[in-house]
Parts: sequence; C-alpha cells; structure tokens
Amino acid sequence: MLSKIVKLTLPIVGVTAILSTATAQKIKTIEATEQSWSGGIAGRRGQNFSFVLEFSGINTRVKPDTLWIGNKAIALWEKEHEYQQPNVRVTYIKKTTQWAINTTVANNDYDNYPHPPGDETKPAPEKPPVKYEGVALLKYKIGKKTKFYTITKIQTHMPPVNYP
Repeated sequence: MLSKIVKLTLPIVGVTAILSTATAQKIKTIEATEQSWSGGIAGRRGQNFSFVLEFSGINTRVKPDTLWIGNKAIALWEKEHEYQQPNVRVTYIKKTTQWAINTTVANNDYDNYPHPPGDETKPAPEKPPVKYEGVALLKYKIGKKTKFYTITKIQTHMPPVNYP
C-alpha cells in the first residue's frame, strides 16, 4: 500500500517541480558600473551609475519604479518625463527583458558652506522601504505586485572624471 502511494506521489512531485522551475522568474545583474565625477560650482562631486538587468521567466510586463542608492531615491521612467530624457531603456530579447538604467547621484555638501539667512533647512534623507545590503535597491512592479531586487556589487569602476 505504501509503495503505491509513493509511486503515485513521485510523478506529481516531479511535475510540480518542473512547472515551478519553468515558470520561476529570474533577475540577474548583467552589468554594474560606477564612475566618480567632480567639478562645477563649489567643486560638486558625485557618481554616475549604469546598471543592466535581465528579467526572464516573467510573462507580464515589468514596470520600473524607483532605484535607491544609499538613502537617495531616484524615480525611474522609460519615456521622456518633465522634459528629461528617460533613465531606463527597455529591450525585449526572445523571452527576456533587459533594462539599461543610467543615473547620477550628486553628493550634497550642504553643511560645508555658509547659507543665506532663512536657508538653514537640511534636506531629509529618503529611506528605502526595505533594508538592503549592496550598492542599490530596485523597486519594480509586475502587474499590481511591488517587488524589490538588490544590486549587490559594482562590477566595473571607471576612472574618475573631472569637469572644469
């Protein structure tokens, strides 16, 4: 009797494992690049970031939402937004979707310079909605579900750029 149950259960478990593997959604970081920059008025500084992510096994359209680098939130968009160029380029290749995200983070040296009277307010940091360890946290949507993905490390550090 027990051997009959095992014989019937094993094929069902095997089919379930194959189905869950076949429909599993995967995200992987293809490229993660950082380049420091400095220059301009008052010697500003920051970093340029470029990320290429690949989504596979997802049948619904994936929509970019927000990228956090440290406590800095960056809105992501695929089309021109308030006269700014898109910062996400989407490419569909067979059954995968690739995002190329390009953004800049400027470090605010607010406390290093004198302020005119009435301008003593320091901007509040923008905390990510979930804790993460890594370079960046990506918030995206699949249908109505909000998901998060952590970009764990920078793969390529480009030489710094100095502007006049």
